Amino acid sequence: MNYKNLEKAKDHIISSGAAQEIALTSEGYVFVRREGGISLIPYTKFDPTKDIPITNAELTNLRANDPKFGFNDKVTASLMGATSMKEIRDIITQTTQRLAVQGGSAEMFINPLSEDNPNILGILKDINITKDDLKTMDLGTLIKRKVSDKSNA
Repeated sequence: MNYKNLEKAKDHIISSGAAQEIALTSEGYVFVRREGGISLIPYTKFDPTKDIPITNAELTNLRANDPKFGFNDKVTASLMGATSMKEIRDIITQTTQRLAVQGGSAEMFINPLSEDNPNILGILKDINITKDDLKTMDLGTLIKRKVSDKSNA
């Protein structure tokens, strides 16, 4: 990959906030500093007591300045695919919010002249019933009211 792709990769890790994240490949390998240089190891073999992970910013610097990394397509591809923990959390939050919405609706009938309903004044206000409307109703009048509820579980 050429210099233009490296510039795109640098812009990507900066804009995504991934510069200080550990550099990973799309196959799940971690770039680490070991004796003898830089290695790629599977994340399942990563040992924080022995392995020093390389950040995306460090990897960008190596790719730009170390001739050994100059034509390493895996490095540039890894940088182009880098993501930050904030982006991951945002995606998880958005997805769970869409999945976790629960709701329902029901229709109920109320008698606005009933005295046994303590919420009657609020209900009448919600359905735009005025005092004048009440004067014209008889005791058997029922009003249909739709109640809906939507919440995140």
